[in-house]
Amino acid sequence: MSLGPIELVVIGFPDTPTGGRIASEIQRLIDSEVITLVDGLFVSKEEDGTTNFVEIQQMDVDDSINRLSQFIDDSEGLLADEDVEQIAEELSPGASALMLVFENTWVKGVRDAVADAGGVLMAQIRVPGPIVDEVMAAVAAE
Repeated sequence: MSLGPIELVVIGFPDTPTGGRIASEIQRLIDSEVITLVDGLFVSKEEDGTTNFVEIQQMDVDDSINRLSQFIDDSEGLLADEDVEQIAEELSPGASALMLVFENTWVKGVRDAVADAGGVLMAQIRVPGPIVDEVMAAVAAE
């Protein structure tokens, strides 16, 4: 069974995270077969600059964030050390980040239909929301 496109999402917290609706929104996407959560890691930076990395399954932060461990599929280990180190470097002292790797499950049917038609899915490009906002503001200004 092949995976669909894989994506890394990093959610930053300036201080101690409170999950709020994060887990319930992710569960909604999983239940709707939009995504499959395949890996996750919590990264934090102490005031002295020391960084800590914890797999989601071993987290002890906020109950709603801890719930994410029940959604992780069998395919772990997709987070590269370099990715984790880069995110850790970007954190301010006292801040943390939740790194989630998920499969875009919704694309698999489209990918298979394209292959059946003799085509190939050549690219899937994600444009971050802030970039879209900048472009839309620039278009509106013209």
